[in-house]
Amino acid sequence: MAYHKETELLPDLTLRFGEKRLVVASKVPMRAVSSAILMGGLQPEVRCILNMTVDKGYNCRDPVADLKHEVDKLGLPPQTVGMMTAVDVSKATVAIETAYTNDSGGSIGTGCDSLRVAAIVTAGISNAWRVGTWPSYLGQSLPSDLNPYPPGTVNIIVLVDGGLAEAAMVNAVMTGTEAKTAVFHERNIRCRQSGAIATGTTTDAVVVACTDRGEQLQYAGPGTVAGTLIARAVSKALHQALDIWEEER
Repeated sequence: MAYHKETELLPDLTLRFGEKRLVVASKVPMRAVSSAILMGGLQPEVRCILNMTVDKGYNCRDPVADLKHEVDKLGLPPQTVGMMTAVDVSKATVAIETAYTNDSGGSIGTGCDSLRVAAIVTAGISNAWRVGTWPSYLGQSLPSDLNPYPPGTVNIIVLVDGGLAEAAMVNAVMTGTEAKTAVFHERNIRCRQSGAIATGTTTDAVVVACTDRGEQLQYAGPGTVAGTLIARAVSKALHQALDIWEEER
């Protein structure tokens, strides 16, 4: 597939845009943890991350097979994490945060001075939801052509040019998710069923991948340098993605 645009996000990490396809390609092996459909969970070696646009009426009977087919068609390596969205991935937003300086302009002095984080976000919130809300369709006999899990979603890819211990990678997922929920609160986005402030959508996905360069960090919560960079990058990229989504409504 010919790519319309290529951008270097971080050293050895390239973001490529194609027809309804977004690919993060890495020249170095990354470790990843994610809730992605394809190659989700903890992965010791990842070379690419695919975010694929599907039709709003997509019938997700076998999304794993559909993503595997797409990976093969695009000529991507088998070590590819795959996600889906009904959002046009060509409108994905990117934010990059570095730890060279703190808010006052001085050195952070933590041994993490060269840490860099990128967040890539696609967002659609027609399926906005408050966690813990009991879905009205659960327990019902649904028509075979009705998809109770529509693909309108928030997909977040976090790339860390640095090392994260396994526990820190889980920490990073939590921090990125908290940042997403904070943005939903700031924008007063409401659950489509209950009307309460939403915490996300019913089908959100997140990928955290790290290059393992440099010192391996043991924590990535909101009180750490890594966590702060992750939260800021996710927040900026998600606000931009939601601005685009709202403009097109």
